[in-house]
Amino acid sequence: MLEKFMEINGVVAAGEFSKEDGKLVKSYGEIESDLASLMAALCGKANSVLSESIAEYNKHSKRNWDGFKGWALSSGDFSLCVMDNFGVIAETAKADFNQIFFQLRMAASYKFEYNNM
Repeated sequence: MLEKFMEINGVVAAGEFSKEDGKLVKSYGEIESDLASLMAALCGKANSVLSESIAEYNKHSKRNWDGFKGWALSSGDFSLCVMDNFGVIAETAKADFNQIFFQLRMAASYKFEYNNM
C-alpha cells in the first residue's frame, strides 16, 4: 500500500506507525530506518496532541471540528502529511497535496474497513 504513494508527484517517502505508541510499522522510499522511526514517533506524538487540542477547541467553537483526521507540516524544502497512522514526506515545491491527502484518506479508510470485517 505504501508503494502507491510513491507514484504521486513530489513524494519521497511514506510510512505507517502504530497509533498506540508511535512506533514505526513500516516505511517505503528514500528514508533511512532510524529517521523513519523518528518521524513515526513525531507523527504519533503530534496526532495525540492535535487530537486532544481539537477536541477541546470543538467544545467552544460554533463549527464542527469533531473527528480529528489528519494534519500537515511544512518546513525547509519538505512537507509531512499525516492521516490516521499513515505519513507521507514530499518535496513541497513538487507535491500534489490534493492527491497526497486523497491517497492518505484511501489508505486510512482501507485499513478501517479491513480491520472491521
